[in-house]
Amino acid sequence: MKNIRKALLASLILVSSFCQVCPGEEPPVRRFAVTAGANLFRNTQASYRQLYGQSAFMPEIKIAWSFYHDIGIWGGCSSISGNGFIEEVNEEVQIARFFLGFGLGYVQKLNASMRIRAELGLTFNSFKEEALGAIRKGSGLGWKIGATLDYFFSKRVFVFLTSAFSQAGDQAQTGKIELGGFQAGTGLGFAF
Repeated sequence: MKNIRKALLASLILVSSFCQVCPGEEPPVRRFAVTAGANLFRNTQASYRQLYGQSAFMPEIKIAWSFYHDIGIWGGCSSISGNGFIEEVNEEVQIARFFLGFGLGYVQKLNASMRIRAELGLTFNSFKEEALGAIRKGSGLGWKIGATLDYFFSKRVFVFLTSAFSQAGDQAQTGKIELGGFQAGTGLGFAF
């Protein structure tokens, strides 16, 4: 019981320290932000993960515009490519996926150098798969939700940690194809 109380107290102190205002000059408000990040993406469909692996590298570029106080809009694109192997027929498969998203965002400053961003929006996911001598294409429209922690190490440049979940799908002859999943990563941003 003592260890649980100590862990809770340490967590409370850590969270409250992030929320304290740092001394010094508050950086000026920046309306636009551009970010480039590197993520790991995990598809929600088990059969996809079995064929292409548990996670994939997913580069992502985003731009955001705050148009009213802490509320804004965002847009971004990312892609994944992967290779798999169908053991039953001894055949290699390849897939290329493209993600395009946009939506609303909210920014909450924690102190002079840290802030949290929350995003909710729509995502358009498309894929092109080459398997068994045939090419299969598809796409789906869905939703995406995410949260990001930014740390400004200068007035304009920041690093971030991000996580998101998206849900989209497409109907094929073999059944429904899940195109969404979990992503987590880090990157660099520029505010202007």
